[in-house]
Amino acid sequence: MLFFLLSALQAQALGRVVSYAELWEHHPASIRQIMTCGSWSKGERHGEFRVIQAQLYGQDMLFVDWVRSEDHGARWAVEQGLSIAEFNNDHAEISLRDLRCIPAGEGRVRVLGEAENGHDDQRFRFELLVNARTGRYTLKQNLPRKH
Repeated sequence: MLFFLLSALQAQALGRVVSYAELWEHHPASIRQIMTCGSWSKGERHGEFRVIQAQLYGQDMLFVDWVRSEDHGARWAVEQGLSIAEFNNDHAEISLRDLRCIPAGEGRVRVLGEAENGHDDQRFRFELLVNARTGRYTLKQNLPRKH
């Protein structure tokens, strides 16, 4: 029994990635900002991207989803949602600022911003590129500052 307790504590110390589903199912009040930016289409379905910044477990987290209109605009539904794992570990101590969202054409969106790592106080600029066709993202970190 002690072994399982110690294993559970060790796993908690390492942290875990907070999923998109966890945000919406258990912590929707943690959402601090939603930016709508760009559009996507897959066959007959189409809609908009949303960049979601939440403050959860004492830090900022970043999510991106794409939503579509249903029932001729009567309601919106999520097509797909992503948790940005590099920021959304519940022990990462990341602070995000200066988030900007830019349509990148052909069902893609770019998110630019600055992050600060609370463990070592290092700041870095980042670019996140989300592709609705593949359902994946790429993240570039440590981008040079523009003057």
